[in-house]
Amino acid sequence: MFAHHLESAVIGADSLTLDDISRACSKGLVDGTINEDDAGAIYEAVQARRLAIRQSHGPKPPTPALPKRRAPRSPDRVASLERRRRQASSGALPPQIAAKFTLGEQAVLAVVARQCQRHGPCMLPIDAIAALAGVCRTTAQNALREARHLGLLLVEERRRRRQKNLTNVVTVVSTEWQAWLRLGPHRVQNVERHGYQSPNSARFRPCPAPKGLFERSQGARPSSSYADTA
Repeated sequence: MFAHHLESAVIGADSLTLDDISRACSKGLVDGTINEDDAGAIYEAVQARRLAIRQSHGPKPPTPALPKRRAPRSPDRVASLERRRRQASSGALPPQIAAKFTLGEQAVLAVVARQCQRHGPCMLPIDAIAALAGVCRTTAQNALREARHLGLLLVEERRRRRQKNLTNVVTVVSTEWQAWLRLGPHRVQNVERHGYQSPNSARFRPCPAPKGLFERSQGARPSSSYADTA
């Protein structure tokens, strides 16, 4: 009697009701109120009803394809390329450090170095650094990551709980790079050209005093030849 009631309830039932009928049939099969033949008939009726509901709704509409996200591009690629070359050749990096990076990465590090030279640490967002360097965001991230790995930069993350994170604080920690920014490339080149290196350096060459300097300082007439001064 109970099996006949469940089988008749399948007719016109919706999906949720079919789930209830399937659970009641399983429970009745365990309790012994429904035999296996009646349970099989109920399960077949439930499956047939599910198929009818699925066909009545028609084929499932295809999921609309989301538009592909286009990579951000500079509105003026020529101007970006000029900025990239100008930053890379600005002399903000020592040659031995610049040789370890690509042209775009050199431009990114040059922007960071100039900010550190003027304001101490660099606190610009990554998008601003990339825009000033004329490169994409990924190139800027790769440059900072590689410089941090080489021990040239110190990147301090300022995370905030349940709030938007603050921009990272980037500082130049390489002593060689700090000296380059403090003295400037022209003064460093002059020091190397005139030989004012440390005595421990292999390239140290003391500059000889000009001839007759001592005599002029004492008011004497400068010697005419090296033999006269010997």
